[in-house]
This record gives sequence, structure tokens and C-alpha cells, in this order.
Amino acid sequence: MDIAEVQTAEGKLYLFVGIDHTSKFAVTQLVDKADRRTAWEFLEHLLKAVPY
Repeated sequence: MDIAEVQTAEGKLYLFVGIDHTSKFAVTQLVDKADRRTAWEFLEHLLKAVPY
């Protein structure tokens, strides 16, 4: 899992990225703020997308 700060015309967003290196499947999510709650929500989203 990684996170990147993305500058847009509207302001700053945060891009969460999770990659399954075996299948090369990537899951991403843009959020307004990066904190524990949004990181946890991304992990839950990642586990639903790649449950193995």
C-alpha cells in the first residue's frame, strides 16, 4: 500500500494505492484527507476487491 499527494485545480487530494504483486491487480482510491480513518477504509475496500 502506498499514498501519494495529488494537486488538482480544486486543491489537494490523496491517492491510496494497493497492488497485488502476484496478479498485478491494482486498487486505487482518491480521498480528501489522509488520516487513520481513510486509511482503514481503504484497507477494507482493498480486502473486498482482493480477498485472497
